[in-house]
Amino acid sequence: MDTSSNSGRIDVDNPPFSRVFIVCSKRHNAEDIRSAFEQYGTIEDVWVVKDKATKENRGVCYVKFVKASSAALACEEMDGRQIGDDPKPIKAMIAQSKHSGGKSDFQDQTTMTRLFVICPKDFNDEDLRSKFESFGDIEYVQIVRDHKTRENKGYGYVKFHKSSTAAMALENCDKSLKAVWAEPKSHKIARDAAAVASATPAFGVPLNPFLEPAMFPAAAIPQPTSIANSHTPMRLFVIISTAVTQEQVVRLFDIIPGMQVCDLKRNYNTGESKGFAYVTYNSVGSAIYAKEKLNGFEYPPGNKLVVNMAGFSIDGSPVYTTAALPAPAPLADQNADVASRLFIVCNPAPPPDHVLKDVFSRFGNLIDVWMMKERNFGYAKFAAKQSADAAIQGLHGHDVLGMKLKVMLADPPRNESSRKRPRT
Repeated sequence: MDTSSNSGRIDVDNPPFSRVFIVCSKRHNAEDIRSAFEQYGTIEDVWVVKDKATKENRGVCYVKFVKASSAALACEEMDGRQIGDDPKPIKAMIAQSKHSGGKSDFQDQTTMTRLFVICPKDFNDEDLRSKFESFGDIEYVQIVRDHKTRENKGYGYVKFHKSSTAAMALENCDKSLKAVWAEPKSHKIARDAAAVASATPAFGVPLNPFLEPAMFPAAAIPQPTSIANSHTPMRLFVIISTAVTQEQVVRLFDIIPGMQVCDLKRNYNTGESKGFAYVTYNSVGSAIYAKEKLNGFEYPPGNKLVVNMAGFSIDGSPVYTTAALPAPAPLADQNADVASRLFIVCNPAPPPDHVLKDVFSRFGNLIDVWMMKERNFGYAKFAAKQSADAAIQGLHGHDVLGMKLKVMLADPPRNESSRKRPRT
């Protein structure tokens, strides 16, 4: 490939995020692109990518602005619009840095909307907000504080709703604040988790002197509105390699602030890991954030974590199963006749008894459900056949706390009463 350019001496990454990548029609030339984009700020250069052999326009070009705010505004305004009489909408986005190795994550909304700033230690959140609110709508402001003393550590974050206003603030704010682009959160989570995977120091030694719980402000945690304000503890159920120790699980999940308890389950006789753990956070928001960031993460490499909720949302509905469950229903009389009996297999291990009871009881007329000791299978007894059939239909093949369920009819024991379902 070849590119047409007005100058070969321009530093395309100075300032960062000041270059726009455009997918356009092959009919568009550099003059068309410049004319469409120059209204958003001073343009340093336009590169039209051409085929090296034929010199034909490949329908891709770059626009380098003097300011990052101009590039951000151009993307916000021009993405999806038409240029001239060509009916094909263009695609405009901030170009990757040439020095990033393709690692910039523009799917992470914090990449160009969050600033890291140095601030006086007597500042509070409102003081910091007042320094930036004139530039545009602010999503949140967070002064980073010592986890124990709650004292201002002398730096913080300002998160804007739009990248153009964040860039404008970066370019024009009080220079004493030393504002810079903050590292995208997805990068920090991945880096810190990778560091945990390779770290082997004794439990209790800080993994990273700069890793503080306040680095993950609660306001930044994406939360469903129904539970966003919940400060009740929430447990996660984690499936993890049996080679991972209790200390390693603690260090991994403690990356997310608010972790209270980490319990890696072990075999009662051998002491070996069962391959799953429960992690409790002090709020629903922190638990949701931990699930979002760590579910699917490879730890150790080649072994993906499975992280699911192990609790209930505020309205009482379970958030730990892929099944669509009916509303809660009372248990049947423990002495009721058994109309139908189900055989249950849980892979790779069974969820806790109280979770199984909640799940199966929602189909009505449940007498009891239990798993065989140290095994991954068990039984459920129902006082009504239609309830048992509904449980099979609703639960077979679904996950509960990451455990895949097989639910099928079982042969009743020979000592069941004659009113119970005949053997099949």
